[in-house]
Amino acid sequence: MHNMRHLHEDLPQDVREKYVLKGHFIGKTGHHIDRRLNKRDLLRSEAVLNRILQPMIRRIMSYRPTALLGQETAAALLVRRIGGAISIPAFSLPKTGDFLPPEDGDMSRAVLVEDNVITAQSIREALGSLRQAPATPIRAITSF
Repeated sequence: MHNMRHLHEDLPQDVREKYVLKGHFIGKTGHHIDRRLNKRDLLRSEAVLNRILQPMIRRIMSYRPTALLGQETAAALLVRRIGGAISIPAFSLPKTGDFLPPEDGDMSRAVLVEDNVITAQSIREALGSLRQAPATPIRAITSF
């Protein structure tokens, strides 16, 4: 996974300067990182969030999804927002335990959305919560 792009590379320069913190941080998997996204403040900024989500919405639409999936908390907030904008059902995946979608939910072309990826641990956790669900994500994408 060493070839993964850093989260800050896809953000506009002005957003990087304001919302990407530089320093020495330890991620939830114990890996050392030198940059961390200030998601709390970024998610509170309507204008910045809209700028970031527009390209993501276009990319998601190209997959013709039937559902959007996002792990609690930040990714779930993003899929609810995106799903509302494009009229596609959005579901929150638990951090622990299994996700059981509604019986009438069409998961045939589900797209898994992650808010940012450093080690892919969150994506593995999200995929793990789908063990019992009749859903096989066709794509996993990141927003920042």
